[in-house]
Parts: sequence; C-alpha cells; structure tokens
Amino acid sequence: MKYRNKDKREINQFGQELGFAIWLGGPSLTYVKGILCQDGTRRIYHKTNEPDTYFSMPGYVTVKGKKVKGYLTCDDATGEYNFRVYVNENNSYLITGIKNNVTTLFN
Repeated sequence: MKYRNKDKREINQFGQELGFAIWLGGPSLTYVKGILCQDGTRRIYHKTNEPDTYFSMPGYVTVKGKKVKGYLTCDDATGEYNFRVYVNENNSYLITGIKNNVTTLFN
C-alpha cells in the first residue's frame, strides 16, 4: 500500500524530514527521511501498513535497490526515529550483515 506523504511535512530536532498524510483522525506519519538504521546508515523509511502496537509502525527502507522490511520505532532516551529490521525476511542481511538470522526475544 502506498500512502500519501505530501499533505504535511516538517523537520524534527534530529534533522529527519517527516511526511504526513491528513486523514479523518488527523495527520498520520507516512515516511521519515534520515531514519537511523541498525547498521548506522540513514535512509528513507516508507510506511506500509497501520501500526499494530503503539510502539512500532511497519514499513521498509531501500538498500542497493532492494526493499528491506522492518518497523519504525522511537528511541526512548532521545526521541529519535529508528528503523529495526524484521529478521528472517528477504534482504534483511543487507542491513544486519547476517544471512539466515535467528530471532531472539531480546534482539
């Protein structure tokens, strides 16, 4: 699913560009330019679905032309948006550097 992201834009204190779609319930975050990935690289995050919890929002980033699935989350200490990879998904190794990841509870 592709969300509109040009209804409203703003820059947060970390220099991340936030794109919002205006819906009936108010603005909904749809992309983050400059999101920090686990490998320390900043990329563009695209929302793919509505959040299943208050703490994460499913989406993807692109690495070497390939989509890497994961979720957006917020650092508790700083408030900066971060991207976490779904392990055992196609292309997750492009960020983690590990093929055939094994999921642990406290990953």
